[in-house]
Amino acid sequence: MAVKVTLSELVNKIEKKQITRQDYKRYFEIVPPDKGGGKLDIRLRKSALNTAGTTALATAGVEALAHDAMKGIIESETGDAAATAKVLAEGDSWFDLPWLYSSTIVDALGKNHFPVHEIATPGDTIEGIIGSGEYAKALKSSNYRVFMFSGGGNDVLGDLARHLNQRVSGDNDVANAPRYIKDSFNDTMDHVLNLYKGMVAKVAQISPKTKIFVHGYAYAIAQVNGHWLGDAFAFKGFDPVDDAAMCSAITRAMVDAFNVRLAALAAANKKRVTYMDLRKDVKKNEWWDELHPRPAAARRMADRFAQEMQQYL
Repeated sequence: MAVKVTLSELVNKIEKKQITRQDYKRYFEIVPPDKGGGKLDIRLRKSALNTAGTTALATAGVEALAHDAMKGIIESETGDAAATAKVLAEGDSWFDLPWLYSSTIVDALGKNHFPVHEIATPGDTIEGIIGSGEYAKALKSSNYRVFMFSGGGNDVLGDLARHLNQRVSGDNDVANAPRYIKDSFNDTMDHVLNLYKGMVAKVAQISPKTKIFVHGYAYAIAQVNGHWLGDAFAFKGFDPVDDAAMCSAITRAMVDAFNVRLAALAAANKKRVTYMDLRKDVKKNEWWDELHPRPAAARRMADRFAQEMQQYL
């Protein structure tokens, strides 16, 4: 059994940049989505630490400190990739996940194809992404030829219960799936699309030669006790197992609605925007959780992105 360390010893290890990947696995663990409010995050693995005399206040910020240290390890392995990258990636958890989680499309691109400067934040809504203006600052600071954008997933399925009508008892007809989606969902999608239009216009103004790549996620699958989908469906009277076909039909309809809008956006901006249809790219057994693909699917999608992007690099 590994010798336990005190919190101060662990912090000292992190600050001196002596923490390793094995240390990270040993001393930290994933926060279950249902206990983290849906936020993708890590926490101290208290069973691996000598916490005698340690207060909750003392542990505050250690996870963030370790996350930054882990990013430093990854950056040291890839050298000056971010500095030389011609591809900028902004968005949500489909482009960035805390280490210990499943790898992403951007991870696979960087490992197998070309360097990517990634500034995405897990759990970010599109309003948060656009509002921060970080992508605009990055585009101004360097000559990026491609801008990858992943936004709207938390808006499409992250607030599922609010956009669903209560299930009619005994209704198992998947043809009725669209009837369970409230008008509020389409209103939200229209709002999201307007934010996309604003982003496209902003990129055109700041970096007119940069090609924008967008995607509309894949057909997510509700799971029993799933924080994002399963619980929302159950709350509205749909059992993720017994009513799996209906749950699937509803989520597919919602994902389709988002993708139709993105496809139209790209069609209206052919020279500036490329839309990647990833809806069928994640197999049923390739979901790490309800919303995030496993590495094999991420690699395949990265290969598709790389093939389309190569002509612009």
